[in-house]
Amino acid sequence: MTLKECLHVNKPLIPLKFLMFLIHGGIAALLPYMTIHMKDLGISASETSLILTVLPFVSAIGPPIGGALADKIGNYRIVFATATVLSCGLHLFLFFAVPVTPAATFSPISTPFNSTSIDFRCNVAAGQDPILLGLPASMCGPSIPSHVSSPEQSSMTITSCRVLPQSDEEVDLCGTSSIVSPSGKSLSWSEAFNLTQALCGKLKTNVAASSPNVAASSPVSCLLRCEVTRGSSWTCNVRNGNGTADGEQSHATKLAIYAALRLISTTVMWIAVPMVDALSVVMCKQYNGELGQQRMFSQIGFSIIPPVSGALMALATIHSGFPDYGPAFYIQTAMHALAALLIFATKVDARLPAANLAKDMKKVLGDRRVISMAFAVLACGCAFGFNTSFLFWFMEADLHASKVMLGLSQTVGGVFGIFAMAFVGPVIRKVGHTRILALGILLYSPRFLAMSYVPDGQAYWICVIQVLEALSHSLMIVAASDYSGKLSPKYVASLQGIVFAAHYCFGKGIGSLIGGQLLSAFGARNAFRSFAIA
Repeated sequence: MTLKECLHVNKPLIPLKFLMFLIHGGIAALLPYMTIHMKDLGISASETSLILTVLPFVSAIGPPIGGALADKIGNYRIVFATATVLSCGLHLFLFFAVPVTPAATFSPISTPFNSTSIDFRCNVAAGQDPILLGLPASMCGPSIPSHVSSPEQSSMTITSCRVLPQSDEEVDLCGTSSIVSPSGKSLSWSEAFNLTQALCGKLKTNVAASSPNVAASSPVSCLLRCEVTRGSSWTCNVRNGNGTADGEQSHATKLAIYAALRLISTTVMWIAVPMVDALSVVMCKQYNGELGQQRMFSQIGFSIIPPVSGALMALATIHSGFPDYGPAFYIQTAMHALAALLIFATKVDARLPAANLAKDMKKVLGDRRVISMAFAVLACGCAFGFNTSFLFWFMEADLHASKVMLGLSQTVGGVFGIFAMAFVGPVIRKVGHTRILALGILLYSPRFLAMSYVPDGQAYWICVIQVLEALSHSLMIVAASDYSGKLSPKYVASLQGIVFAAHYCFGKGIGSLIGGQLLSAFGARNAFRSFAIA
């Protein structure tokens, strides 16, 4: 292909190019940041791994069903527009239903109080350390619904401690008298705790003397109540500036709501994306276009939008004082809403509804070439899933990269992918679809190995390594899309949905599952090395 042919404008395909940019750019605005969004929601690495594992397998039902429905009714545009609009609404609902809240702030409370009580449970016979039974809210002042949350930064004065029996047995065993009358010295929290530990030791001695038959391992306990006044450096937690206490929405509730909405919204979104690929295959055949040149605009979206989204999130975070992912969700919604409108500007020949879809697809799926392609795409999907799920996690947690740098790492791979896709058609015709798929699998190994040796604080090296993204993913996905169109020209949407599910759902799910377990057990660097070897 000459440069003139590459730069030739095929006017009927212009709406398709914009469509590619909008749908994939919208995904790139949000999806790469979803893992660290989960981290800022307080979702642990193991919980993230579980969600990222279940998510692809559940959402895998979307692409094949959407593709089969489009082939059945013979209308790709209606299926795409409906799924895209629903996806926009569901992702916005996810953002507002499970918000990232500000971290608890610590500020001294000046409201005076005379005294309050702290209770300790002394497991005197078992010889355990005293157990703090809770801090009263009044320690932060009667008018401020906060609680003490930074004990090591707080000081107090213990005026007296006494045994407070809860039963007749404890009266006989523990006694009722005050056992200490401190001098009123201001103590740090650790000093006060050591004091109560000594008092519990005295109770243990008293119990041993008065009840020699009590076994050393017996769970005998006495309640110790200490009267305290707050010291000058007492620190209380005022959460969110609005007086709400920590734990108001339990972690389990937040996790359940997030997981449910994420599963539904992703499943619906994955119905729409293969429709664009199927439409591209059909329109390129209709208007004698190159599939790679259309997919090139998806790479432009992946290159331009992530750093823009990251920069806007960084500005929003500075303005709000806590991680704000609003710009990413808003950009995704706006771009996909425009795509839902633009789909009707595409001019594609009407397709007849499929009369024997199930019977014909059974023959297609029995083709050895289709089976081989599915396994190759699945293998690439495993590596792709691990990379997309944990690269940003690794860059932020281990390499201390900024959100802008996270976005730039996507941009570099996308920019080189643009050049690769511009000439992918001649390369596929010269090399063949199967060799391109094999090359995509093999190149993940040096890519992951190099990432694992990037020094701390030098995340820019990730951008250099991401050059291989053009070969390990960009060329491979175009080759798979083009190959599926040739293997099943009658049921393009159905086979595109299956290929998409194999790569972005099943493969990605397996990669996320294995990668999450490796990361939790051995750390991010060793996880990348393990995938490089595999």
